[in-house]
Amino acid sequence: MNNRYSKLFFSMVLLLLLVFHLNGCDELTNNNNNNDPELGDLVSVEVLPANPTILINQTRQFTATGHYSNGGTQDITSSVSWGSENVSVASINSGGLAIGLSEGSVTITAVHGGAVSGNTQLTVQNITVTLWETVSAKWNALKKMDKKLRVIV
Repeated sequence: MNNRYSKLFFSMVLLLLLVFHLNGCDELTNNNNNNDPELGDLVSVEVLPANPTILINQTRQFTATGHYSNGGTQDITSSVSWGSENVSVASINSGGLAIGLSEGSVTITAVHGGAVSGNTQLTVQNITVTLWETVSAKWNALKKMDKKLRVIV
């Protein structure tokens, strides 16, 4: 009777191994997961928005789009590792949300499977400079309008 259970156990293990093998068992054997049976191999990662500008303490959501060998695309934002080359300028969380911390430019990178990556440049500005530029531009526009109105009258 003991021999019978041993044979049954051995048969079940073989059956499970065969099922895993036939299904590909991607979750257990494919660590980099840079391919999709329908889309093909992951060729590149596009990080959007491209080259945005934010203010200090402002946030910006980034997304990652995978471009595949068959020409298809797919949102892979939640399956990439996000990083900032200079966390004193801007930091980014695991969901792709960045926050400006100090004035400067930083490269934001998304890496999929440790092999395929994409990046974009994020510029962080100081609100004082931005407000002064806006007020200055508006003031110059008003001065030009004032000169035109004087000529008409």
